[in-house]
Parts: sequence; structure tokens; C-alpha cells
Amino acid sequence: FHDFMIGRDYNTNPTPITAAAEVLYAFDMVMQGTQSTAVIVIGSSSTVTMFALVSAAFLRNIPILNIYIENNIIDQRIAKVILTMSSITIWTFSNRTFGSSESQQLNDLLVHLYK
Repeated sequence: FHDFMIGRDYNTNPTPITAAAEVLYAFDMVMQGTQSTAVIVIGSSSTVTMFALVSAAFLRNIPILNIYIENNIIDQRIAKVILTMSSITIWTFSNRTFGSSESQQLNDLLVHLYK
């Protein structure tokens, strides 16, 4: 059942719960296959899928690096929850470039994770 996708069988739009279930299942498969040690969220788009991904990592105590792009938010409520679950958040704006402070934050986190 590796490629099984709930809710896609009849070309229907999946409900948020179905989308979350799909992501949680796929997340487990990817984490086992790659033996990943952290999750990097780029953009904080605050979609149901992103919420499911961050929730899966959070529930498994996997560090979450959130690169939060200010003008990329779809749903404020979900964005706040993602921020709360993130291990560290690096704030950027519409130009999507890192300054020296953001680069140092990322470097410090990577050193901490892979020491």
C-alpha cells in the first residue's frame, strides 16, 4: 500500500482530515526510508497539509525548523499553531533572503542537531 492515497480514488477533493491522514502516512514512510533527524518547513504556508506534516514531526519529537515567510500566510490560525510546534523559527520577509542574524540562527541549530 505504499502508493495508496485516501480520498483520491474518485477524483474528489479530500477533506482536511483525509488530507492530514495522507500526509501522516506518507510522513512515516519518508522518515523510515530516509532516517531523517529534522524537518525544515519553508514558507509556513499554513495549509492543512503543512499542519499535518508539522503535527507528525511534533508528535514524534522530531525538531522542526520553520523558515517563516511573513507574506506567505493563508490561514492565521494554522500559522500560529505551526509556530507554536516549531523548535525554532527564522523570520524572513517577501524578499526571501537571509541576513547574517538568520544565517547564524540556522548555523547554530544545525551545529546543535548534528553535534
